[in-house]
Amino acid sequence: MLTINEGENKSFRVLIKHVEEKKGTKNIYVNVTFTDGEAELSANAWCPASEFPYAGQVADITLVMKSGYVNIKSAIPVPTEDSSKYLRHAPINPESGMSMIYRYISEMNDMDLKTITEYLIKQNEDNFKRWSAAKSVHHNYLNGLLYHICRMIANVKNLSSVYALNKDLLMSAAILHDIGKLKELKMDELGSAEYTIEGNLYGHLYLGAIMVKEACRACMVNETSQNIQLLIHMILSHHGKMEYGAVKSPATREAYALHILDELDSKLWVYEDVMKNTEPGTFSQPNRWLDGAVVYNSDVDLNSH
Repeated sequence: MLTINEGENKSFRVLIKHVEEKKGTKNIYVNVTFTDGEAELSANAWCPASEFPYAGQVADITLVMKSGYVNIKSAIPVPTEDSSKYLRHAPINPESGMSMIYRYISEMNDMDLKTITEYLIKQNEDNFKRWSAAKSVHHNYLNGLLYHICRMIANVKNLSSVYALNKDLLMSAAILHDIGKLKELKMDELGSAEYTIEGNLYGHLYLGAIMVKEACRACMVNETSQNIQLLIHMILSHHGKMEYGAVKSPATREAYALHILDELDSKLWVYEDVMKNTEPGTFSQPNRWLDGAVVYNSDVDLNSH
């Protein structure tokens, strides 16, 4: 955990994942993202990037919190430390996660959806099981995309037993809704993601829809069939609202359910991640990804699921 309270000075040994120079109203500073292998945090260092040349290195950093802001007081590299010990991974075995996905694909009855889903996962398996799910919002570490998908499809199985939904369609969309992130993001060996040119120009919803259409042609599946059209609609609408990046608003129950499951998993991940940097029995600072909400660490075991 990377916990620090108001007025404290604390030191941690961390892996520096990313250093980005920024320009403030008066000074140039760097925003630094770092991890101890379990939790991740960002803080500012009041110097230009040329004076903070530690990206990709293990360092002992001293943090100070004042007026709710965490700043880096000092950073000392530890060149003898093995950086691989500090890499942050999703709490999932990649092979077990892929086995779960293939098992659920094998249970599909709709042959068009089954064919397209299996084709896209097999064609992209190496990247799919190691990719980060985002640059900064949620599941932004190694194997994060796979972890996000596995949590969603576990919920699809339960949801489909309660509501009269097209289970094959919802399962296919849950597996493929973020497939476009493989083209939207490029990822380095530390798990840090940046947007590609395609990602900046189009976004992963559009890229995912195009990947489904290309898969239909490669597999000789009719892309105008109803379930394929509904699958593409679900990929394009899974952000829920256009102001949140959706191309269309959800027009079917399955599309709405996909949006809710995606929102649920991403938001719960943020709560879990903030708790890792918050002392048990205390509240976090306001979090921008939770609309400014503060998070209470109720001291639950986050590794029990």
